[in-house]
Amino acid sequence: MKTTKAIGVGVIVLALFFGCELTEQDLSREQSDLPDEDKGAVTIVINGGLFSAKTLVPAVSMVISTYDIRGTLDGGGDSFQETVPIDQSFSQGGLSPGIWTISVDAINADGVIIGEGETTAPIIAGSQTTVQIEIGPVSGNGTLDLVVQWPKKAFSTDDIDSTLTPAITPDGTLTFSIKTQGQNREGTYLNSAVPAGYYFLTLQLIGDGVRVWGIAEAVRILAGETTSQTYTYTPPN
Repeated sequence: MKTTKAIGVGVIVLALFFGCELTEQDLSREQSDLPDEDKGAVTIVINGGLFSAKTLVPAVSMVISTYDIRGTLDGGGDSFQETVPIDQSFSQGGLSPGIWTISVDAINADGVIIGEGETTAPIIAGSQTTVQIEIGPVSGNGTLDLVVQWPKKAFSTDDIDSTLTPAITPDGTLTFSIKTQGQNREGTYLNSAVPAGYYFLTLQLIGDGVRVWGIAEAVRILAGETTSQTYTYTPPN
């Protein structure tokens, strides 16, 4: 008769979003079905609390609602998939020994994938393995749309000095197009090929050679989505 052993592989998924704190919860639970001695089991403990941050973000919710978890044995022949809420752990038993690819998508309440991560997990009968997955931006490009407005008679000369870090241009600067729109001057920047990720934006309005106004802000670019903001400068009386 075979002796049943508990074989666990812990996959810790870290929701590490720029500018957001990470809160840790004890979400472990006892497995109801122990694997056979020639099989393995995967236990995924998701630690993460996503909080509001002073960040320029796309027009979709950046709050994680569920995790879509997938596992595939290299070479095929075995796989699993499950969607779990952010406050629920997940265990999967009966996994064939070998190298498994574990993927996680972070999904908001509208079903939009807002983060992803992937790693490999060696599952070996009779032993326990722990691996980590870092949830990061979805691969691809997003759009950055920025507008700065100020009264057209405020300055004799005007300009905008702006940088984005990490750099998406050779010197890191963003070039704004400036023109008159009615009673205002308006500087615009539109780029639909910004790699998804986290950036630091600095932006300064220069009037008559003097820096009269500026901001420094964290920016998130999500693949297939637009991150936009309009800034209005009003001269002091």
